[in-house]
Amino acid sequence: RKRQPMPPIHTYQGRVEAMLQQERYEAAEGLTLDDRAMDIENVLRWAESARAYIADPGATMIRIEKYYPRHFDADAELGPVRLGAKADLVMKRRDERGPYIEIVDYKTGQWRRPVDFAPALSRISHRSQIHALLPGRRFPRVRFTYLWLAREETTHIEFDHDVMLSQWRELRQVLQRMVTEEEWPMRPHPHTCRHCPYLNVACFPQVGASGDPAGVDASELRP
Repeated sequence: RKRQPMPPIHTYQGRVEAMLQQERYEAAEGLTLDDRAMDIENVLRWAESARAYIADPGATMIRIEKYYPRHFDADAELGPVRLGAKADLVMKRRDERGPYIEIVDYKTGQWRRPVDFAPALSRISHRSQIHALLPGRRFPRVRFTYLWLAREETTHIEFDHDVMLSQWRELRQVLQRMVTEEEWPMRPHPHTCRHCPYLNVACFPQVGASGDPAGVDASELRP
C-alpha cells in the first residue's frame, strides 16, 4: 500500500521457521523434520506465487485483510440484516476493458472448492468502497479471484449484474431460513452440541448438568 518494494521471499524464511516450530514436529506422531522442511518450502513457494500474481505496477492496493460490515434493511421478511466480509486483498486494476476492482482470496489447501457465498458477501460488504473507487458507474465492474496456492491455479468470478442477482437470491433464501428458523435441522455432535444454546432446552434434555453430550449414548447423538 505504501508503494515500497517487497523484499525477496527468502527473507521470510526465518519467520516461517519460527511459526513452524521444530518441537511441534518432533512431538507429533507421524511427522518428521523432513515434513517440516517441506512445509517451510511450501509456504515460501506460496508466498512467491501470490506475490507474482499481485505484482502489477499499474495496480493500486486498496485494502489488506480489513473487515467491512454492512447494515441494511433487506426487505419486510428479513428485516435489518448485517453482513460482512474480510477480504485478503482488494486491488484496483485496469485492463483493455477499463478499470475494475479485484477482490483476492488466498487458499493454501489442496482441496479446491470455492466458498459458496464468499464472493457475494465481499461484493455486498465492500459496496461503498467499490463505488467510491469507480464513481459514475451504476454497477461497477468487480472480479473475485481465488488463488489456489498449493495447486498453483486461479479461479476468476466476474460480477456482472446477473451473477450478483443470482447469488443474492440464493443467499437471501439462506438468510430467511436462518432468521425465521423455518428449517433448523438437528446435527448432533459431541463437540458442537455443548456450545449450542438449545442444549438441554430443546435437544437432549436427558443430558446431565454438565451440559456435555459426550455422556449420552452414541445412538442418541446420531443425526
